[in-house]
Amino acid sequence: MHDTAFAIGSQFLKQYVDVPGALIVELGSCNVNGTIRHSAHEEAIYVGLDAQPGDGVDLVVEPGQPLPLRNDIADAAVTTSALEHDPFFWMTFLELCRITKPGGFIYINAPSNGAFHRYPLDLWRFYPDAGEGLEQWGRHSGHDIRLIESFVTRHGDDGWNDFVAVFQKGTGPLPGQLLSELFPATNIRRFGSSEIGNHETFPEDMQIIQQLRAKLADQADVIAALEARIAALDGTGDATG
Repeated sequence: MHDTAFAIGSQFLKQYVDVPGALIVELGSCNVNGTIRHSAHEEAIYVGLDAQPGDGVDLVVEPGQPLPLRNDIADAAVTTSALEHDPFFWMTFLELCRITKPGGFIYINAPSNGAFHRYPLDLWRFYPDAGEGLEQWGRHSGHDIRLIESFVTRHGDDGWNDFVAVFQKGTGPLPGQLLSELFPATNIRRFGSSEIGNHETFPEDMQIIQQLRAKLADQADVIAALEARIAALDGTGDATG
């Protein structure tokens, strides 16, 4: 799990479900290179699901199939750094909606931009409007969910831009501070506002490329001017200008 995914997922557990006895279900819980499980409240009940057995996996599930949990059971359904590998992520999202209890939360973190990485497949990237689309898909499928916040992260040291979205099933109390207020983010949506905060058209990598091209163009102009000056000096022999 890369740095921003770990930091934001851990903070979600603290901001949204930091209560004793909370039932947290994580889909994609295998501890490959980090886990947010240990950021949950010490008295929370944590159930990890994944497509293969491993460290942090309590139940093995099959992608695209119903989760072996009853309706309205989880205080939070969490998936981080997993949906990009899921060939049926839209069906998985409905299952997360189904198992979440009224007032509970669904947390998604998936790459918006980043390296190609098979585990065993690398299928999807999530753009800033994905939260709106998933909310519409969930409601169309009969689930009373609302998008509380969504955003795209800035690069961390590992170089990933994460898409992050938090949904609530039904209504209920919200945390005093949202994740999008705690991390550098772009294209921010917050419940109750039609405005997109810190709107940016281009992904961060494209912005960096544009900045480098501008710098190279400036340097090319300087080099051209120096070459012209040298040529002029060579032609006249006048080294004083």
